[in-house]
Amino acid sequence: MATFAQLYSPQGILPLLATDFRVDASQASLAISAATTGLALSVLPWSLVADRIGRVRAMRIALVSATVLGLLMPWCPWFEALLAIRVLEGIALGGIPGGD
Repeated sequence: MATFAQLYSPQGILPLLATDFRVDASQASLAISAATTGLALSVLPWSLVADRIGRVRAMRIALVSATVLGLLMPWCPWFEALLAIRVLEGIALGGIPGGD
C-alpha cells in the first residue's frame, strides 16, 4: 500500500504543479504517468536483482532510493527535472513488488 501511496502522492497537487511550472493539466498529469511507467518497466529487473542479492536487501535499497528521490522532488527547478525524478522514483518503487 505504501508503494502506491508514494506512486500517486502528487495526484492531489496536480493543479498546483500545473500553475507552478506553467504547464497545462495534461502535462502536469505526466508526473503520475512517468512514475507508473518507471514502475512497470522495472519490476522484472528488480526481481532478478532480488534473486541475486536477497529480497530484503533489494527492498531496502528500493525503499531508501524511492524515499530520497521523493524528498528531492519539491526542489525541482524545471518540470522536465521533476518528470525525470518521477521516472527514477517509479524505477526505485519497482523494487518493492519485484522483491516480494
